[in-house]
This record gives sequence, C-alpha cells and structure tokens, in this order.
Amino acid sequence: MRRRPSFFKQPFPVAVAALLVGATAAMGVPALADGQDRADTHRSVRVAVIPDLVIDGVAAPLAGGVIPDVGVPYATKAGFKAARGSDTGTAYGLCTKMVAGAEADDIYCTLQLKFVEGSELAITVIASVAHEGVKLKQFTGSLVGGTLRFSDAAGNANFSANEDAGYDLMF
Repeated sequence: MRRRPSFFKQPFPVAVAALLVGATAAMGVPALADGQDRADTHRSVRVAVIPDLVIDGVAAPLAGGVIPDVGVPYATKAGFKAARGSDTGTAYGLCTKMVAGAEADDIYCTLQLKFVEGSELAITVIASVAHEGVKLKQFTGSLVGGTLRFSDAAGNANFSANEDAGYDLMF
C-alpha cells in the first residue's frame, strides 16, 4: 500500500493557506499608523443641526384646492424659511388620498425640502384631513434622510399650525 504524503510536507498548499489566513486577517483589522493608539481610530461623527422651519403651506394641490380621488397623486409646493437664521428653500410634495372617510380622508405625502444652498431633507407623512377643509393643528411625519449637510438626518418631523396659514416644523 502506497502512503500519500502529508499535507504539511507539500509547500504549495501550506503557502496558499497562509496567504488566505493573512489576507482574511488583514481585511478585518484596520491598519494603524506608527504611534497611533487603537482608541483614536473610532471618532464620533458631528451631525449638522436641522433648523426649525416655517413652511408657507403644505399638502394643498397645485392645480387647485380640491384633493383628487383615492389613488390619484397630486403635487404640492411651498416656500419655507428658518425660524431663526437665513436658511430658506422650497418644499416639494407628492401626495395621494389613500382612504376616503365619512368625515376625514387619510393622505400620504412625501415631502422633499430643498434648501437654497443645495442640501435636502426627505419627510413622509400620513395625516387625516377633515372634509370641510379644516387645517390640521398638528401632525408628525418621519424624517427619512437628507443630503449634504443633513446626510445623517433621521427622526421625527413635527408640524404645528401657525397664524400665517402655514406650519412650524421642528425636528
């Protein structure tokens, strides 16, 4: 009976195994520069503060004041400004009546707030709107993301009616 050579007597398989183990370990561990402490490799990320905003109006159809039938999307557009400071921009929306109720309709809206300097915020909202056109006093949406200075944005978007036929928006 002929005996097969041991795996460890073969130089090629051992070299390949060593390379694979070394490559796997190198990919999983970040390299440290000379004198760098491992504790310094994890730094906190600074997130930009989103200013409180005042929106001229939201969810009113561009084509007129009547919300279309269930399932028919409609566009919205409103200006906004920062409650304090100089941030200004435009809020663009795409809304759809999802449920027609006896006294109120459920409306789903996706809003994109575009700041003059280029940053954007995305908000989704589901709100019940009364048939007699009464403006909602307050409602909350989901801040689902942003771009540029707001790239890490997430959380709640709290809308409150103001005296100027618009909404105050706080995050």
